[in-house]
Amino acid sequence: MRPTPRLGIGGRMGATLEIWDSRGRDYRTLVGDVVIVGSGPDADVVLDDQTVSRVHARLERAGDTWLVLDWGSTNGTLWNGRRITTAHRLRRGNEIVVGRTKLVFLDSASTGKPGTAPLDPIPPLTRVEREVLVELCRPILSGSPFTPAASVKTIANRRGVGRGAVEAILLNLYEKFRIFRHPDDEHDRRTRLANEALQRGALGPDDLKE
Repeated sequence: MRPTPRLGIGGRMGATLEIWDSRGRDYRTLVGDVVIVGSGPDADVVLDDQTVSRVHARLERAGDTWLVLDWGSTNGTLWNGRRITTAHRLRRGNEIVVGRTKLVFLDSASTGKPGTAPLDPIPPLTRVEREVLVELCRPILSGSPFTPAASVKTIANRRGVGRGAVEAILLNLYEKFRIFRHPDDEHDRRTRLANEALQRGALGPDDLKE
């Protein structure tokens, strides 16, 4: 279940980490300006993962922005699939992998009490847009937290259409879900779209049924 949002220092609403590990999915609200992620008992976010260092990564808030940096871990920290050695800015839907655990960063706009409507409504989708979105999210919906969103080539092959047609539909979906371009993570735009669609409840496991 999603946690009830809590206020951090100065009354600011904390962001949330969606945690995927061998036990499934969980959520942790980030409170304060510094959050330590690790397997040690003194970490703010304690992970039950033997491949995670006792103090593995550090999340820092600067105003309304969150940053992530590796804290001298043994196995390193991945941000959107890339191993990091310096601080990287977090945006909604960004993925952090520490050891065998995946963390998805959700900003305050994507938290809420269980059962409440999302702050951002699900945009209207055409039949074709929904079909492409299902194929995009299929790897994630299939149950593996470490599987990225489907590639354009995979979607095109499954739908029996050209890559250009899929790319055009994805452009429409980026606009509808407000997935804007960021120079430092443009390669991960499809994953951000998939995470956004799933967080808003646009798709669910039943959508995988043929």
